[in-house]
Amino acid sequence: MKTEKNLKELIDVSAITMIGLTEGENGDLAFKEFLREYLEDETIFITEGITLNKYYGTDFKDDLRIVSLKYNTFGRLPTIRLEIGAKWFDDFINNLISN
Repeated sequence: MKTEKNLKELIDVSAITMIGLTEGENGDLAFKEFLREYLEDETIFITEGITLNKYYGTDFKDDLRIVSLKYNTFGRLPTIRLEIGAKWFDDFINNLISN
């Protein structure tokens, strides 16, 4: 996710998001598998720190990975989100803007 349009897409769907996940079976793939029953599709959306730095003036490490998934049903997702420390992408961005 490298453009403002890409970021807006994740904001608009309030994608469930984890900051700093690694790539692979112990990172983004485990996140997707854990939430599989709630997901809209299998796509893992990766935003890097450099993109947020560009559009929001933050100072994240350029290679920081922000991993997002689109979901299609709430079910227990809000509770699970809190248990695993995930964020809604729109909340994450709004916190960047307001600080």
